Amino acid sequence: MGEGYSAASVFARLPPGGAPPSYDPGMSDRKTRLTVTIDPHLAAYAEHLVEAGKAPSVSAVVNDALEAERQRDQKARRLWREAAERADPDKVARMIAHVSAQAAALPPSYRYR
Repeated sequence: MGEGYSAASVFARLPPGGAPPSYDPGMSDRKTRLTVTIDPHLAAYAEHLVEAGKAPSVSAVVNDALEAERQRDQKARRLWREAAERADPDKVARMIAHVSAQAAALPPSYRYR
């Protein structure tokens, strides 16, 4: 566990018997309910963020993390597209021919199938 919190503190809010509270029907209709399993240290960290007032809920922590990852992926795809648009087609063709010649020189057991 991380500093200052433990697995026990993460589950301290669960009612007796360990069952999570029922789903709040007042939650936004724009959200999709999803059950996930995460590492205990990540659950503890998310709970710590909520307890410290840095996030409104564990769901918000997970939602924000996924949104940040989606934005990173989107940016990476955009940068690859921009680089591809700047590529010199003749140079790319020469590079492909060079790699193909190297691959053809490999023993058959090393070639892609």
